[in-house]
Amino acid sequence: MKRFIGGVAVLGSLLLAACQSGTADDGVAVEMVASADQCGRDEAALVWAENRSDFPAGSEAMATASESVLNAGDPVLLVYLGQKPTPGYSAALQGSALTDGRLHIDLKAEEPDPGAMMAQVITTPCVALRIPSGVDAGELVVSMDADGFPLGLRIPD
Repeated sequence: MKRFIGGVAVLGSLLLAACQSGTADDGVAVEMVASADQCGRDEAALVWAENRSDFPAGSEAMATASESVLNAGDPVLLVYLGQKPTPGYSAALQGSALTDGRLHIDLKAEEPDPGAMMAQVITTPCVALRIPSGVDAGELVVSMDADGFPLGLRIPD
């Protein structure tokens, strides 16, 4: 029963995440694909995925949620938030902009409400973002109001 409830919670968060998107003034449309509480990275990090095999071990749920994006030919950026003390941590997409050959992605850290009753379970949240194919950028920078950010990544050719 606990596994069923946990699966429903993960599925719910993946469906909610799919509703967020941010479009830059220059038309670069980055979209939130999915989010999860357990992604297996203790430190903030970025991973570029152009196919399912690019997803690190422990990211099966994110790979599955991103499959339609990958099949459409768009890459996915996994943003790992690092280790957190309770569930309820995530990131919301605020927007994106392409300037001077860099794709800037702005995220807002989401945290549990102060004083909320939360299980004391260590989590390693992450979010997956669809990056439109053909974006003319050599690198990207992800900014967020959280420890470990901003982070940068060279976009593979």
